[in-house]
Amino acid sequence: MPPASRSAVAAPVSFELKSAALTLISVVLKTADLALLRQELSALRGDSPGLFEGEAVVVDVTPLRESPEALDFHTLVAVLREHQMTPVAVKGAQAAHLAAAQAAGLAEAPEGGAVPVRAV
Repeated sequence: MPPASRSAVAAPVSFELKSAALTLISVVLKTADLALLRQELSALRGDSPGLFEGEAVVVDVTPLRESPEALDFHTLVAVLREHQMTPVAVKGAQAAHLAAAQAAGLAEAPEGGAVPVRAV
């Protein structure tokens, strides 16, 4: 019996898959010092506690590619969430960073201009 063709499969009625382009804040890390990151994010929020509320962010680790410092992605995700951000992906990661980021629940963001990114 020949395999079913794509046209023979009924379209789902409960959902639809569509392509989406999203504008995200990019958190470009310049250091693996997460205590410093926490301190500076807190200072930046200052009198505006809702500054990052609910913002989806991509963590760009490109500046850390050559750094010998390990990056604790579980703590990084926690720090960003403490500041009301929703980390969703990592960009610019080498294999070791990418595996750690994925273990912390981050997806891999594509390199280049495929995803519009709004820098802060």
